[in-house]
Amino acid sequence: RIDGSRFSSTMTMLLIVTFFLVFTTSLLVVRGDDTMVIGGYMPDYRSSMDMTSAALNMTDLILFSVSPDPDGSIDGTCCLNKDIYKKAREARTKKSETMKDSHGVTNESYGDDLRLWVSVGGGGRSDGFGSIARDERKRARLVTELKDLW
Repeated sequence: RIDGSRFSSTMTMLLIVTFFLVFTTSLLVVRGDDTMVIGGYMPDYRSSMDMTSAALNMTDLILFSVSPDPDGSIDGTCCLNKDIYKKAREARTKKSETMKDSHGVTNESYGDDLRLWVSVGGGGRSDGFGSIARDERKRARLVTELKDLW
């Protein structure tokens, strides 16, 4: 017999591992060539890290995590805030400028763009999903607010 809390944490870990495998596989499919993908994972407790320096050595940066509120908003999120996403956008811009200047080639031909990803929920941060999934207005709000991050 499996008690509820152990089952829940096992299922959460299984979902995280599945997401990671699907995500890494999708990176290879999205790229569509043999370009090496170097992804970095930025949990909220490392948000003080210098993202610009780290971005110079990555192709992808995954930010963990947004915790949507039951109304579909992410303004009151526990973990990452809009300042973190602003830092990530600045890191992407700086990487693009640095690579173009040092190599004298366009971003497209060198493949030096930094793709930004956001993890939604996970790690005990998915409580709002049930309410959001049942309401079209809440789903639309969540999608709009996620798009507005970038």
